Amino acid sequence: MARGKRPASSTPSARATKRRRTQLTDAGQASSSSTPIIENQTAGMDSELPEVIRSEPHFGKRRLSTQLALNLPPLHKLSDIYRSITARALELNLGEFLQHTGSKPLRIVTACSGTESPLLALELVQDNLRKHFGRDFKFRHLFSAEIVPYKQRYIDNNFHPRLLFRDVTQLKDRVAQTAYGSLEKVPRNPDMLIAGFSCVDFSSLNNKRKTLDDSGESGGTFWGILAYAKRYRPRIVVLENVRTAPWGKIAEAWGGIDYFACHAEVDTKAYYLPQTRERGYMLCVDRQRMREHGLEETAMADWVKILSQFKRPASSPAGMFLMDPDDRRLEQIENDMTTRLASHTVYNWERYQVRHQNYRMNMGLGHRRPFTRSQEDGSSHMPDFTWQPWLRSMPERVWDTLDANFLRKLVEGYDMNHK
Repeated sequence: MARGKRPASSTPSARATKRRRTQLTDAGQASSSSTPIIENQTAGMDSELPEVIRSEPHFGKRRLSTQLALNLPPLHKLSDIYRSITARALELNLGEFLQHTGSKPLRIVTACSGTESPLLALELVQDNLRKHFGRDFKFRHLFSAEIVPYKQRYIDNNFHPRLLFRDVTQLKDRVAQTAYGSLEKVPRNPDMLIAGFSCVDFSSLNNKRKTLDDSGESGGTFWGILAYAKRYRPRIVVLENVRTAPWGKIAEAWGGIDYFACHAEVDTKAYYLPQTRERGYMLCVDRQRMREHGLEETAMADWVKILSQFKRPASSPAGMFLMDPDDRRLEQIENDMTTRLASHTVYNWERYQVRHQNYRMNMGLGHRRPFTRSQEDGSSHMPDFTWQPWLRSMPERVWDTLDANFLRKLVEGYDMNHK
């Protein structure tokens, strides 16, 4: 039986029938005397998927932004999502950029980008432009910079960069050490730097958060990126970090080396994906180049507005993004999780524990942990049907979230032990 599906029936369930007849008023429009009926909202999705059922239009306290956009076509394949993104980019004048660059490739530098997702995204846009729109877009990856060994291995195995530098703080010099220990010249004349400097010191989960000037991993990588930009002057810099990073101070630092900077806050559930992941992005543009081309700062600040025009709420439940239970890759992932479990650390989560306790009290959920059966010493006894190695590798705050959700759904008459 397919994941998350119930046996087929010749007649639709009462719940599914009721859902198809649900009346919705568009959030941005005034309601009329007769509310339109949205039919076939779940076309392309099994109406009995638990995720779909739990995402039904709701007229209680839950915010509209936390629901699936069932009035939109379901999108869960990356190829379809990036076709939609590429089409939207062309509507927002990407074609003018392509005409301006012509056959000249965009020279890209990435630093502390983890899985090199910017390169993967550019490749998907490149493929969609060629396949569906008959347009050509070229870019050249000059180098990566990553200090974590297993991330270096991932980048080298999957992207084969010509240069993989070890330490971003060395990039301000003429030569820098690579991941293999040799000294190589740092490439010049980059068009764009994409950097995701370390976020551990700025994260809201950190009980001892630091400022940008404090000694720490986040500040160290940031100042290294800034020093590189000061010397090699990439035309555009795109930065990513947690929403709670000190963006005002970061903008001041870039202003100090004659870059214009503006930032935007985003959440993945507003951009195709059914998850909450809040992040901040900053666009920095070399003011020297702006003056050469007569560009005003107000025009650069429109980037925030353009970014928001790419919004497209998630329209497929999380289960449709997951691997099938019999996917062979899951075996290797489970083995990796077992290795991680051997070195599982009990984290101090006092900062979030207060919030969890307040939530339990306000919802009348009590203090028990019936789903994870976790203890204060860091042990747990997860249900047999769960992916236990992965769950046991999670921090205690995730366990408590599962228990709170389990109790909350019980109050609503739903037992998440059963589909």
